[in-house]
Amino acid sequence: MFSSKRFIFVAPVTLLNWMVGRVTMTTLFSFISAALASSHRFCYSAVASSAVVLILPVCLRPVCKIRSTDSYMQGFIVLCGALEIMSRNIVAGSVRLCYAVVYAIFLGFGLAAGSEAFEKISGTTVFGPEDYSCSMTHDANGPWYQRTPSGFWGLYLY
Repeated sequence: MFSSKRFIFVAPVTLLNWMVGRVTMTTLFSFISAALASSHRFCYSAVASSAVVLILPVCLRPVCKIRSTDSYMQGFIVLCGALEIMSRNIVAGSVRLCYAVVYAIFLGFGLAAGSEAFEKISGTTVFGPEDYSCSMTHDANGPWYQRTPSGFWGLYLY
């Protein structure tokens, strides 16, 4: 007879599990970005950077009362660190700034690992990783998804 009860093992939330998960997701998104860029229809730097933005933590609680590292935005960590250094909390501010630098290095490692994995598996190089303006994939006369958006789209962000 089969039991309908399921036992799910969930690892405890620690900083190590959190960081490994973020690097793994960055690697996966970089691999997918490289695969999309190999079709010459998508820009690698745009898709990879948008994936990193989706991975960044979200600030859900009030300012400076946060103890969990999963509740910060990356820019918020740098801002709080700079403000703490300016208010002469040197130790706390420098720890936050060092944490932000290490987090950025881990995200960069994940991006590099994903693109290298794609190159090793497919045997081709990533198309356009150094094209930061996406000029190789954007076509002014192409379909809507290949055109560079005008500057007026920036007004919708505010």
